[in-house]
This record gives sequence, C-alpha cells and structure tokens, in this order.
Amino acid sequence: MRAPAHERNPPPDSPPPVVAIRRVQPADRERLQAFYAALSSDSRYARFMGLSGGLSTDAARTFCTPDHMHDEGFVALAAEEGDERLIGHLCLEPAGARRLELAVAVADGYQGQGIGRRLMEAALAWAQEHHVEAILASAFVDNTRVLRLLESAPYPVHMAPADGGVVDVVVPLVAELLPDWPVI
Repeated sequence: MRAPAHERNPPPDSPPPVVAIRRVQPADRERLQAFYAALSSDSRYARFMGLSGGLSTDAARTFCTPDHMHDEGFVALAAEEGDERLIGHLCLEPAGARRLELAVAVADGYQGQGIGRRLMEAALAWAQEHHVEAILASAFVDNTRVLRLLESAPYPVHMAPADGGVVDVVVPLVAELLPDWPVI
C-alpha cells in the first residue's frame, strides 16, 4: 500500500519540487497536523525546542488562524501528483511591542532546498509591511540549518552567546534596535 502524500519524501536525486508559498489558512489545519506528525523526532524537537511531540488540534487551529495584523503564518506547498503537500510552515507570533518571534519547520526530505529561505523572505516582507521592528528567534546551538537561515537575513543579524545550548537571535528591521550582541 502506498504511503499518504504527507509521508512520502522525494527521491534523493530528484529535482526540487514546484513550491508555492502563501499565507496559512484555516483550511490548512489537518494538513498542518499531518505535517508536524510526519516530521522526524529530531526535527520536531528542534522546532518546538523540546517542548512538544507534535501539534495538538488546538495548536493547529491557532497556527491556522492568525489575525494577519499582529501575527502571521506561511506555508510551503509542493505540487505532487495533482495534489498539494504541505512541506513547510513558518509562524510569526507577538513577542512584545512591534516584535515578533519566528519559528520555522521544513519537511525532512525537503530540507536544504531553499524552502525555509522562501518562507523567511515572505515573513520578512510581511513584517516590513506591518512596521515590525525586530524578529526574534531561538534555536539549539547545533541547529545549524536554522541558524544559517537566520544569518542569511538581509539585515544585521545579532546572536546572543549560547546559554544552556540555546542561541537567541535578533534580526532588527530598524537600525535603532541593534543589541550589544555580536553581529554575524
């Protein structure tokens, strides 16, 4: 029996899929739950900083219903055999006045193909349009893919020294908010 689309990975040497990036919608709830359930335990651990084994129905509902003014979410959808597979998710959640916390995950078989970067570009564009002053993120020190993704932002990226194995990152979108952390 063939695995459902959300459980299949592309063949190792296949060309990158055609991927659409769009805002998350309420109708994405079930696909988002399936997406997080299909992630490897290592990817789920990195995404949720060890605090979750998956995505509850309530959390999926919350992620799929941002108000589009103070918080936002984006999904990456790959066209597969006449269907769309959710292969990436990025959310922006309020973290203080004009500051948002960013969290991102990409399906294991699609990591390293620029999908996280495209999700982040959409998020940064949305943040600029909504006058956000800074994007914040935290990642385990060994989560090199996410740290490299954050470092690639077209702004000065500041990283706090690792504390307890976690690196805090600030991407100021306005120059006045530069912290006293090292610029990467």
